[in-house]
Amino acid sequence: MIIHGTTGITSTQQKGSFHCPSCGSGAPFERKGVRRFFTLFWVPLIPLHQVADFVECKRCGGNFRPEVLTGNGTVPGQAPPPFPQLDGGHQLRPSVHPVTGMPLPPPAMSAPHGVVLSYQSNGMATASMVLGILGLLTSVFFCPGFIFAPLSLVFGFIALKRVRSGGGLVGGKGPARAGIACSVIALLISCVMTAIVMTHKPNASDKTRSAMNAAANELTRSSSIPAHGNTAEARKLAAAYASTITSLDAASFTSTKGNSKKGSYAVHCELREGKCAFIVYVPGYRKFEESAKESLGEMAWLTTHMIPFTPAIPPGTPLCVALKGDIVFGSVMIGKTGEKKPDETGKNESLLEPFFAQTQPPAGSKPAAAPQAAEKDEL
Repeated sequence: MIIHGTTGITSTQQKGSFHCPSCGSGAPFERKGVRRFFTLFWVPLIPLHQVADFVECKRCGGNFRPEVLTGNGTVPGQAPPPFPQLDGGHQLRPSVHPVTGMPLPPPAMSAPHGVVLSYQSNGMATASMVLGILGLLTSVFFCPGFIFAPLSLVFGFIALKRVRSGGGLVGGKGPARAGIACSVIALLISCVMTAIVMTHKPNASDKTRSAMNAAANELTRSSSIPAHGNTAEARKLAAAYASTITSLDAASFTSTKGNSKKGSYAVHCELREGKCAFIVYVPGYRKFEESAKESLGEMAWLTTHMIPFTPAIPPGTPLCVALKGDIVFGSVMIGKTGEKKPDETGKNESLLEPFFAQTQPPAGSKPAAAPQAAEKDEL
């Protein structure tokens, strides 16, 4: 289905009376212009180049160049006195104007009836404007902005050169200028965004979020593997968690279609010093009803009481359990190991970030000396 295109709209720019080359003096006229517009759903939105400018005689219907209004020495809107008539009804054109006494130029050449004399179209101007708008809209994405904006600049300057050398018969000055302006702004935005990215240094928060997103994406891509983790011990805990929640699912939980989800869970365990987090991937999670999501959240937290934590993870250790669908996180529960219920439950994955952050050394502690420096001190 075609939803965009172009159309020509005719507007009346001037009215009056003039000496028509076809039907004589005192003829009423209308000067009309035709401008092409870009349309969306057949609604004209963006004006493009002017494709026609002509004078229409309202008496005989003839169409003539705009120069006909001044080429015969007639002031638009003022009817000149009639010229003397020769035998046979033909008009005799004098060599001077009967009112001003000024010499008259040669008679203007008229166009055939029904023919519209138009400006030459300037496709470079339209291309410059379209590319400039595209470059402005995509300037924050770097590559598209650096591709569209330079092309818009080149096409815009070529279009303006054609307008200057066209003797007033080539349109497109407005669209060309608009394209150049949009492309310059797009280049400035792209340069600023590039400078910001190049000078930005990732901080601890960026690294934490990057590690969390990498773990969640890997879990979604490799959901056929039930256990993932950042260490060997974490993968063992993830395998135990996946096996336990699958058993509980087969015994007490069904999907929205009534089918058991046995074997479909995949778990990532993030085990760091003094904290532990589980990300549980649940296919089709967004289709669950709210009551089913609440039941699944309770079962996911209950599973943490049924896996064998190592002595390094004693009761009271900060714990997080996050349920994730194909795209976004669902329920994120924060609490401690051994507790019956989580202390906090939300849907914002930022609750999971502290469990992926590197443990900071205590304030005032000094880093351990390098082995070579220690040997030099002993010597």
